Amino acid sequence: MAIETQGTRFFWSTSTAASTAQEILGVEGWDGLGGVSPVIDVTNLASTAREKIAGIRDPGELSINLQYDPSTGTGQHSLRVDAGTRVTRKLIIKYSTVDANGVGLEVNAQSGGVAITGSVDDKVMGSAQIILQNAVTETTFAT
Repeated sequence: MAIETQGTRFFWSTSTAASTAQEILGVEGWDGLGGVSPVIDVTNLASTAREKIAGIRDPGELSINLQYDPSTGTGQHSLRVDAGTRVTRKLIIKYSTVDANGVGLEVNAQSGGVAITGSVDDKVMGSAQIILQNAVTETTFAT
């Protein structure tokens, strides 16, 4: 069964506890969460073909496209304040509710910053860069 993107909510904590999370409002889309493992070549002179093993998985980064909101007390504000501080926080993504619980993801992360853009006849947009610190955990949240 597919999960609908409409209704997905993003939260940024003020600590590493999910209970202190503030919603990141104005999200229009996101990209990332893939992560990759480097390929380590272990071929030697006795090998009859190239031999490889997977290295340590890099959880990667997440880019969040949003409608810029300069107000304080929002997840966007916390992302901007945390940018460049190297402080680790909790990122929480709650997908749209598909049953009695909301399916989602949790990961420790750092804010890489929020870039702001604008143009004629358009709204001010932002792009938040989130640096993932460890494995992304799938979980359910009470709705």
